[in-house]
Amino acid sequence: MNTPYPVNHRSGQSSATIVPFDQARAEWQRRADQFSKTGRWPLLIPVGFLEDLAEPLEDPVPLDTVLGAASQIDGRRWMLEALSDLKQDAKEEGWAADIEEMVRPADPSRLSVPPEANPGFYLESEKGVTQVGLVEIPLAAPWQIFAQLPFGDWNEAPNDAIVTAVLKHWLERYGAVPFSRSQDYFELYLPKPISSPAIAADIAWEMMGFCPDIVDQGTETIHNLAQELLGSHTWFFWWD
Repeated sequence: MNTPYPVNHRSGQSSATIVPFDQARAEWQRRADQFSKTGRWPLLIPVGFLEDLAEPLEDPVPLDTVLGAASQIDGRRWMLEALSDLKQDAKEEGWAADIEEMVRPADPSRLSVPPEANPGFYLESEKGVTQVGLVEIPLAAPWQIFAQLPFGDWNEAPNDAIVTAVLKHWLERYGAVPFSRSQDYFELYLPKPISSPAIAADIAWEMMGFCPDIVDQGTETIHNLAQELLGSHTWFFWWD
């Protein structure tokens, strides 16, 4: 018997079920396709993280309050200002030279579009996993997912209002929707991968402001991140 796992969010509680790992993506897609009828957005969650989501919310702020705060934030502007602040801090603290290469804008003329789209997700790269949790969260729009199911506001991770504003920007501009999350990362799915080097370079610039760790501890440069974005169905964000 598939015993449901309680998942607490700002509007109450939903139940996560366990699905076979090799069927998870297809089941997620089936439920995402039904969102306009159900008003519930599906999210894949590692089984080991479900116990954490059963705990009462540490932040009892009402959903409308978070959405109201998010509505006052321009997601793109916030990312660009965050990147500017990072560079200014580096200059004032004497380590600007250390990140010069990392924060250099990507050169679209040096980016290449892969012949085939990359469908891979980080969640699917974990070895030995046979099951994954699937929960449906009541939402008016998919970009509200982390206003409803709080994410962020630790270390360098932005708070949930900022994350919500950024996801709204990316969904409206590129069609990116939430796919999976764990304690310290989440993934977005793009039905239509980015195929323009110039657009990939611009998105990578935004992402450096939003989540520096994916460059600093991942791709190492914004240029490399832009190259990874081309032809990819997935965007991955992780904070240390």
